[in-house]
Amino acid sequence: MKRGQIVPALLLMLLALLAVYIARNSYWIEVTEDTPPKGEALRNPFYVMQRFTENLGARTEWRRGLVALPPTDSVIVLSGWHWNLLPRRQEALKQWVQDGGRLIADGSLIAGDDDLKTWAGITRADIHPSNSSIENKTSTLRTLVGGKPCRKATVTMGHANDEAAPQTFMVCTLDTSNYFVTEQPPAWAVTDDWGTYAARVAIGRGSFTLISGAPFQFLAAFDGDHARLFVAAAQLRKGDRVYFISDNEFDSLLLLMWRYGAPVIVLALALVALALWRGSARFGPLAATPDTARRSLGEQIRGTGWFTVRHGGGSALRAATVRALFETARRRIVSFDTLPADARVNALAKASEIDVNTLAEAINFSGPRRPGDLRDTIALLETARRRILNRSGPPGRP
Repeated sequence: MKRGQIVPALLLMLLALLAVYIARNSYWIEVTEDTPPKGEALRNPFYVMQRFTENLGARTEWRRGLVALPPTDSVIVLSGWHWNLLPRRQEALKQWVQDGGRLIADGSLIAGDDDLKTWAGITRADIHPSNSSIENKTSTLRTLVGGKPCRKATVTMGHANDEAAPQTFMVCTLDTSNYFVTEQPPAWAVTDDWGTYAARVAIGRGSFTLISGAPFQFLAAFDGDHARLFVAAAQLRKGDRVYFISDNEFDSLLLLMWRYGAPVIVLALALVALALWRGSARFGPLAATPDTARRSLGEQIRGTGWFTVRHGGGSALRAATVRALFETARRRIVSFDTLPADARVNALAKASEIDVNTLAEAINFSGPRRPGDLRDTIALLETARRRILNRSGPPGRP
């Protein structure tokens, strides 16, 4: 082996020894971790039971409150329900059961004990067994299922001629400190040595079932035989419609307002937006400023004239008219600048064919005495200037 190959060979041997050591001193195991619920399973307490029921061929729906009663051939499961909150709703549920509906209520039913006793003949009672009595009830099985204490319960039917073996359930979340007492033998019941924890009574063409505890919510549906218990309690058949309803789970006030009054909300927002728009500050004038660059020459002359009349009584305007008259006379009358003042006036009167006294008064105008004096004076001077300007050239000039 060449000297340059020794180092790579040693590195390969070390890597092989390391791999053998890891392989002999390590092992692989699978660890299952429960992930917390998320999405619909986090919001809906009946999500698990709904998926289970749908897999059995039924249709399910979760409602936050009872807006309208479903058909009487369906099943209603009440949880966290306040029985006496709305008397009209209570009477509607009773009539729905009378017409053939199957109603199930769990142990979270609030109030209504007296009414349930009168209507369904079911009474809820408390039990507090002593230690000695617990030891005597040896037929009650207690075991741990998934780390939770569970007990074995037996299903009893109301008809005594049933020779089939009684059905049993392993229940884990029933309230073992409460049991039910019925005035008449129930059509279906779940009991153990302590008492009855679920009972169904026939009412009219329908039935009412009351269950202790809340075995059908969230992950409790996986405990024991709660899924089988639900099927038996609901008398579930393929094609049934099951409605899970709870008073504890309700929509927010804003969502309810939008659901039942969306047109009113939209109209109110539109009116508010219109009011804000009309009352808001504007960033410019209501109308565009006219373009001063397009002002006509006549408007400019009239404006300047009105300005000179208002300031100084029009003396500047009259003086300018006299200067314009004299400038024209210098070009049209020979030796006009060398003539005396009286001779100038006579020459101007002769050239313009205007009375000499009238023209002299206009040239020597001392101020208006009446509203129209200034206008007449300027008009006379301008007439004389135009007549002299329109004459032919002065004698001796081309």
